[in-house]
Amino acid sequence: MNQAASASSRAAGLEGIVHIAHSDALGFDAALYGEYEIVREGSDKIETKLLLEHRKGPFDGRLNLIAERGLKGGAPLVFGYAASADWHALGEFRLGVEAFGDLGSHRHFLPRAEHYAGPIVKTEIEHLPGRGDLEIEAGYLFALAAARDETNGQARLLLEYEFHF
Repeated sequence: MNQAASASSRAAGLEGIVHIAHSDALGFDAALYGEYEIVREGSDKIETKLLLEHRKGPFDGRLNLIAERGLKGGAPLVFGYAASADWHALGEFRLGVEAFGDLGSHRHFLPRAEHYAGPIVKTEIEHLPGRGDLEIEAGYLFALAAARDETNGQARLLLEYEFHF
């Protein structure tokens, strides 16, 4: 059987964001993110994030604190983070650093876990056909802590097409 014939959807999710704080004077925004994921032939899960952002002049700093739990009996509440800091460089290009990793669970908080950090470049192409914008992010994140046991790092390329309704 070829791969195309055996491809199927393994999960579907519903997500939403609620803004909880904003200050133009401080260049600060805070929001709560929630996602319910329905997993086919597995345990559904819930993920929440506290989204924090600080923008001032050419600087943009973000910190996401993440909590996730599978809904099958006894699954631990697992914690993680994602952070980035970048500065306007030239035209639509931004240069910075990004990091993400695991913080453990409610049973074992802050173990020797996997973390990645490294340089990134971001850009956005606006007003594309279909009233959309294309965001592009590329970088190399070095493996830290337990992640070094399995890899030296990871090359990343993220493409996001945003539709405006």
